Amino acid sequence: MLQIILILAIAAVTFYLLLRKPPGLPHGPPGWPIIGSLFNLGTESHVTLTNLASTYGNVYSIQLGLQYCVVLCGYDVIKEAFVQKGEHFAGRPSPGMITKVLKKAGYIFQDYGPVWKEQRKFALSAFRSFGVGKKSLEAKIHMEIDHLVDYIAKENGHPLDVSHVINNAASNIICSISFGTRYEYSDEVFHYLLHIINEQFRIDSGTFVGNFLPFLIDLPFMYREYKQINAEIHKFIFGKIEEHRATFDPDNMRDFIDMYLSEMERQHRMDAKIKFTDFLLYRSIRDLFVAGTETTTTTLLWGLLYMVTYPDIQKKIHAELDDNVGHDRLPCLEDKRKLPYLEATIMEIQRMANVAALSRHCTTRDTEFHDYVIPQGTLVYLNIWSAHFDQKHWKEPYKFQPERFIGDDGKVVKQDAFIPFGTGRRICLGEQLAKMELFLFFSALLQQFKFTIPEGGPTPSLKARVGITLTPHPFNICAIRR
Repeated sequence: MLQIILILAIAAVTFYLLLRKPPGLPHGPPGWPIIGSLFNLGTESHVTLTNLASTYGNVYSIQLGLQYCVVLCGYDVIKEAFVQKGEHFAGRPSPGMITKVLKKAGYIFQDYGPVWKEQRKFALSAFRSFGVGKKSLEAKIHMEIDHLVDYIAKENGHPLDVSHVINNAASNIICSISFGTRYEYSDEVFHYLLHIINEQFRIDSGTFVGNFLPFLIDLPFMYREYKQINAEIHKFIFGKIEEHRATFDPDNMRDFIDMYLSEMERQHRMDAKIKFTDFLLYRSIRDLFVAGTETTTTTLLWGLLYMVTYPDIQKKIHAELDDNVGHDRLPCLEDKRKLPYLEATIMEIQRMANVAALSRHCTTRDTEFHDYVIPQGTLVYLNIWSAHFDQKHWKEPYKFQPERFIGDDGKVVKQDAFIPFGTGRRICLGEQLAKMELFLFFSALLQQFKFTIPEGGPTPSLKARVGITLTPHPFNICAIRR
């Protein structure tokens, strides 16, 4: 009996020491022992965290599971932290479900430091080499748009769930950059790739608790499916790397993998301090799919959903396209300046949809911020949703209104509080590619089709499904050829 009491006493002291709030952190809501406020966040954690700011201020702390987190809400606070003190908030938290299984590597989960900087610098250079923002990649996107339009047109205006085919199209752009090829939508290899990537996102959405109660990850019966999917993605991408290595030609750079293999050889000859490795290449490819497929697909789906919900706005875009582009060719990047209402609508879709509503960071050093001292390694939530509905910066923020991005001169105006790709040192690596794809895909779809709700069908919901990203609930629409 004495032994049991001693064990319980030691456990209680251990938990107290582990969960004791670090001195200097902002105040915040009270929580339960061990779990804190983890199960008080509800189904819309981004909204709950924003609402708590009305009670505790735009800088507050909250206990989630076995750790205390700092939440930053409102654009002004976010800018101050991630731009003015950007290096202090540029880290990535650990442990967590994803970082525990995938390790802290790649562009998304690699901690801030020399390796991350070199990897990011290389990726941006590779993107430029393969035409991001240029006509060479624009031609490939137009080719993919032709396939997408043909697929949708074959439905002859019948109700259609476009999520899969849009995902196929967006994924093919990343495939062309990463693997040097596109896949037919019926290709079995392509189906398998998309299946395992989509399964990863589906399971990622259910790992929230594992991020804050990390001891669950090591239990043999927990997250078994997640680990199996991770192994399949690992096998697929490493297979592609080995295929490229076997056919590698230093005088013919076909894609991202070839450029990375070339850089690995160069570093080997120079005995560089920061090594590029097969594992880092694998994680880079994996992150390119995460950054370049899911968010683009989801934003386009939200775009079509808003078009059928607001047909008057869709009608204005049709008129703008007809007057400035016509129907003899697809819209191109040079047309953007002539299509301010369309571009403003894309921006308003991004603001309202908030595909990446919360972004996880951590402090890279002990940081003084708003009269508080945030210890090194503290998890920090950048609440993008709060910035996009910040009433200090947006008039009637809950109203879908593309005009808010158009100035008195009729040109597009960039609003400071518009940060769909994040901000600061870790702003989304694929921002330029995403902007390019969103404009070309969205403008072409609106040029070619009028989108409507199926006759007699329910009005689709604008309420998001909350996971790693905020996605629309499944919906059908009719695409009528114009």
